[in-house]
Amino acid sequence: MDQNNIEQMKTNHDHNHDHGIDKEMLWQTKEPIFQQIEKMGFSEYANSLPEIEQAFVLKNKENATEKISCCCIDEGTPWGKHSAGSGVLLSDEELAQFVKDSQLTSFHLHGGCGANNLYAKEHGLSVEEVENYQRARLLKLGLKEEPYISEAEMKRPKGFHSARLSYYDGVGTFNWNNTQGLPEGFIITRNGQEKKSSLHDLSISLSIAFGDHGFGEKFTLENPYHIVITASNQEQAQELEKEVLEIVGNNDRVKVETWVK
Repeated sequence: MDQNNIEQMKTNHDHNHDHGIDKEMLWQTKEPIFQQIEKMGFSEYANSLPEIEQAFVLKNKENATEKISCCCIDEGTPWGKHSAGSGVLLSDEELAQFVKDSQLTSFHLHGGCGANNLYAKEHGLSVEEVENYQRARLLKLGLKEEPYISEAEMKRPKGFHSARLSYYDGVGTFNWNNTQGLPEGFIITRNGQEKKSSLHDLSISLSIAFGDHGFGEKFTLENPYHIVITASNQEQAQELEKEVLEIVGNNDRVKVETWVK
């Protein structure tokens, strides 16, 4: 994805209003972590964290492991498995396959969802209508609805995406919230979801991060946006890196790294 593609996509998410967010303060708060990541590389940095193995223990919002929730890719919802808008952009067939392959038992919807806004705009619907549409599809597939996640409950500032990276999860059980020291980021569950859908989700995360709702122009060659690919082995890491580079292209404001579990 070159810079022109990012500019084109991010217009779907931009809104010209003041978030009341001090972007510089948020950026500087995480700067020590990202300086370490730049110095060590993401894999070495992550593996140096205490209890890093907990990052790959699949848990729901209530910290339970016995049921698997479907959540959005939003960095503010780091629980369960992830597809944009809890699967709202998937066809009925793709959604059913994702639910089956990921062994999902429940789902969360959340406030301020960029994927829902995108679907609403493309189909001439209200966000409420989109939420009702996706709720009905997931209930029909036998999933239990978990409590709605308000923007105030999310693991990011209201109205702003503070993520400086996307996790492209080839392992299929990753959530950054389980290990202290991992930076917040969008999570795209690749294991259990088709390549096409996963890359679309990754593109959405980039468009949001580079848009008005994210740090945007603060991402540079010297301070790039990171895509971290989690993989179970080196062969999978190489395969997923190839597909991610189909999206990134020659964009020097994005850095792709692999992390073999």
